[in-house]
Amino acid sequence: MRTTGRDSTSGLRLRLRVSAAIFALGLAAALGRAVYLQFGMGERLMQEARNQYQRDLPLAPRRGAIVDAVGTPLAVSLETDSLFVDPRTARKPPENPRDKPPVDAAGLDALAQALSLEPELVSSRFAGDVGFAWLKRRMSPEESAAVSRLGLKGLGTKTEFKRFYPQQRLASHLLGSVGIDNEGLEGLEQQLDDLLRGEQRVMSGIRDVRGRMLLSEEAAQARQPAGAGVQLTVHAGLQLAAEKALAAAVEQYRPLGAMVIVMEPETGAILALANQPDFDPNQPGGPVSQRRNLAVVNQYEPGSTMKCFLMAAGLSERLITPETVFDIGGGAMQIGKRRIRDSHPPRQSNVTTTQILATSSNVGCARVGLKLGADRLIRWYRDFGFGERTGLGIAGEARGSLQRPASMKEIGTATTSFGQGVAASPLQLVTALSAIANGGKLMKPYLVARVTAEDGTVLQEAKPTIVRQVLTPEVARQTTRMMQAVVEPGGTGTSAAVPGYSVAGKTGTAQKADPVTHGYGDKRYGSFMGFVPADKPRFAIYVALDEPHGQVYGGVIAAPVFQKVAAAALQLYSVPPDRPVVTAAAAAPVKSAAPEQERDTRFDEGYVAEEGELSEDGSEPSLTVPDLRGLSARAVRRLLGERSLEAALEGSGRVVGQDPSAGALVPPGSRVQVRLGGE
Repeated sequence: MRTTGRDSTSGLRLRLRVSAAIFALGLAAALGRAVYLQFGMGERLMQEARNQYQRDLPLAPRRGAIVDAVGTPLAVSLETDSLFVDPRTARKPPENPRDKPPVDAAGLDALAQALSLEPELVSSRFAGDVGFAWLKRRMSPEESAAVSRLGLKGLGTKTEFKRFYPQQRLASHLLGSVGIDNEGLEGLEQQLDDLLRGEQRVMSGIRDVRGRMLLSEEAAQARQPAGAGVQLTVHAGLQLAAEKALAAAVEQYRPLGAMVIVMEPETGAILALANQPDFDPNQPGGPVSQRRNLAVVNQYEPGSTMKCFLMAAGLSERLITPETVFDIGGGAMQIGKRRIRDSHPPRQSNVTTTQILATSSNVGCARVGLKLGADRLIRWYRDFGFGERTGLGIAGEARGSLQRPASMKEIGTATTSFGQGVAASPLQLVTALSAIANGGKLMKPYLVARVTAEDGTVLQEAKPTIVRQVLTPEVARQTTRMMQAVVEPGGTGTSAAVPGYSVAGKTGTAQKADPVTHGYGDKRYGSFMGFVPADKPRFAIYVALDEPHGQVYGGVIAAPVFQKVAAAALQLYSVPPDRPVVTAAAAAPVKSAAPEQERDTRFDEGYVAEEGELSEDGSEPSLTVPDLRGLSARAVRRLLGERSLEAALEGSGRVVGQDPSAGALVPPGSRVQVRLGGE
């Protein structure tokens, strides 16, 4: 049967229609897919494409520098190379003869040796299935050169910044330290971290077929951002002098800790702040005790340094004048079951308040404190800033503590008058001292003079801040004159005298509370504070040694440190003398109360005895010092403890000497210096 032409034409048309429909559907699908890829997947696909050839590199900001008051660098940031590895690339076989071979065991050992790392650690980094792993952050130049010479596959470097302290240990407790990721960990590095770190930026680059970065000219010339710079009030020269003087005292007396603070009374600016033990911030780690800023975060019972604030309070309340006479009863005072005594009572019973302060009479100060009363005494201490933080801006600053007047009995008021039952930080004490030196104005202490952006814009600038007017200028002058008697012949602080300059000061040798017995043990805290020149003060200085050995008295161990630091400050700041300079040949020997205290007393700052320790006439009974020669340290402690005497041991082995000597009569609780030597 033949098909007709009409049937043939119809079939052709049908096939064309089907083809057209299929084509239209395909075109629609393609258009739909295109629309979907363009609008639904466009952003994702574009990002994936960029990831094939483009890589964003974060630019670690350069940490801002810290400099001293005259621009001496204390903390800077240096460029270093940090090494990383792409483990998959390092293990990849070469695709052509020019490619590097995979890293083998010998290469890993050589790399570990070049980086001073354990071979197991390096091997573990290369064994990972990731595209990036750090090998060593912030390599030394020598390490970087050694790695480059190895020419191993899969290694890369990234420029980072390493914190460097060019003055090493200088002002270490103030500066603090920085962690591996450029974050401040301690001190000002931590307190000012947000300003010093700066903002992180991102730089884009193009990778070639082998994964190598190709930076645009603009990107290659881009500067890495920098944090703000910080200028301190501290003077590096004075800081160095303070640290040297303190280190010499530490070597001689071997205390548990020691500290010096120098403040400018008129402004509250901290010019130097030193602690022992110290540390090198370039060497991370080490004992926590070495990194503790004792002058700011620790608090102590200050002892007799509080007496000048007591006298200022009595003068302000018009209860005393510098010439007011008190009967101190031969240096002993009975309050209920307790007795307060002076370690070096004056020959006469009737003494002026100026003499009381100069000779550090506990009985005299107790009588002034009882005249003030607990309410007014504590209120004046609070006005001087005790019991509250100064606001210096260092983490962990101690608040100190004061008793509640309502809970203070008569004996509590008396002992608080000479610095027992009060806790204060060295920073609080030098700040309060500066109020006397500054005409009665209590200033807020500060360390940061200004903060400056990279372009020179001043972001912050400190200005002196008056917290309150504590004393009238007249009372401040009267208190100053009384404190000058402490450093003059007959006072307890003659070792603090600076030739050619007037000095006002106060010694302190506080008993330390025993945390076990909750009473006072045999540990001491010796201190001296003062300002110079006394007539126009430029520097207020506080010095303290915690638990010294051998000598314990503030007038003996701390006053000479004050003298050295004060002399250095006066010379460094070109302060002219305000007194005639007496030559060494013309100077007569000066009798000080401190050596007398050292010979025949248990405590510089006073002793509060229990009733059971007193004889029938109210005086301390005498005890005979036993012969200790040839005994061991343990036997010495036991024997002296049985006789209510204290042992101060030096050396090791058996006793070769003692002071007082065997047979001497001493009061209960007296300290016996024992020298150990031969076995």
